[in-house]
This record gives sequence, C-alpha cells and structure tokens, in this order.
Amino acid sequence: MTLGPDGTPVAPDAPPPRAAPGPGAAAPPPAPTPPRPLPPTVAGAPGATGRAGVGSAAARPPGQPVRPGFYPRLAIVVAVGLLFTAMLMALGIWPFTSTPGTSPPATTVPPVDVRGTWHVIVFYHLAFFSETLDVTDEDAATGVFAGTLATPVGAGAMAGKIVGSSVSYTISVGGATETGTGTVGTSGGHTTMTGDFSNSAGGSGTLTATRFGS
Repeated sequence: MTLGPDGTPVAPDAPPPRAAPGPGAAAPPPAPTPPRPLPPTVAGAPGATGRAGVGSAAARPPGQPVRPGFYPRLAIVVAVGLLFTAMLMALGIWPFTSTPGTSPPATTVPPVDVRGTWHVIVFYHLAFFSETLDVTDEDAATGVFAGTLATPVGAGAMAGKIVGSSVSYTISVGGATETGTGTVGTSGGHTTMTGDFSNSAGGSGTLTATRFGS
C-alpha cells in the first residue's frame, strides 16, 4: 500500500494494458494441457474386456508371446510317443524286453541194465517152452542190447532196445522172426521182463523172463 504526502493511502497505479499483437506477429504458445488420468480398468488389466481383454496378447505377461497352434502340435507329439512305445512293446525291445525264464533241464531216465542170463518161459500155440536168454551187450546211453537165445527148436538171437523200463525186441529162431514189447521190473529181489510178441506166420504168444542173480 502506498501513502500520499498527507498520509492517506493512495491506490497503486494500474499496470499498463498489454498491447495487442500487431499484424503478422506470432501468437503466444498455448498453456500445456495436463495429462489425462487412466481409467481404473486398462487394457490387459484383470477384468478388462474387449479387444485388449483376457485371452488377447495384451492380457499375457510381458515376454510370453502367443504361440498359435501350440496345443495341436502337443497332441501330435504325444500321439507319436505313444505309437513308438507300443511298437517297442510289440517288438520286445528294451526297456520292455523281459528276461526269459530258464526252463529246468529235461529229466531223462537211464535205461535199465538187462545184461546177464535169463530164464525165459514162452507161451506159444497153447504150449509153454522153457528157454535161456543171455544178453551180452547193452549201450548204457541208447539202451540198445543184443544176446543169444537157446530154445527147444534151436539157437536163436534176440536184439532190442530199452527206454527207461520199456523194452522192444526182435527174436529170430529157425528162420522165423518174432517181434514184441514188454516191461522190465523187479519181483522178489530179481529183475523181471514180461511182454507179448507176434510172428510173421500170424501166431502170437507171451514171454516171462527172470534174470539169474538179481
């Protein structure tokens, strides 16, 4: 406030009016406009809708671009893997190869040793014949044996094979051939042989033999 010479307040001088710009003078720049605040929901924010809402590129975190066709490709990879695994299982290739179990060795029964002298009773054509059989050779591995036979009608030969306790044999006596089968066992502490035979003339008979000794 300004005081006059007599001490009374004097109104200050008003500032001179701003001169209007003359022709061709540049207008003063406008005052800057303050920035416009963002709305509460922006593009890419939770709850945003529209083109920039959830499911668009703006809704993904930074650094995670959209990968078109990702799920179809993943399904193809899984299907190929399953097909390859099934092929390996079908072919039995590692790691699906199983170790085959070891089967126990086959048990073979060694042939009975029929070597020795036998007393033989033959029943043939409604008659009994007493004969003596002498088995001189036998192969312990194959069971093949051979021997001689003394009969009331002359000397003969006997040959055959033992498989376990089963026997098959051929007897040749007086030009006739007799073939038969039988079983070797024990009776009263002695080795026995019983069986049937037939010949080329159509006759048949039985044979019962006991080995001397055991």
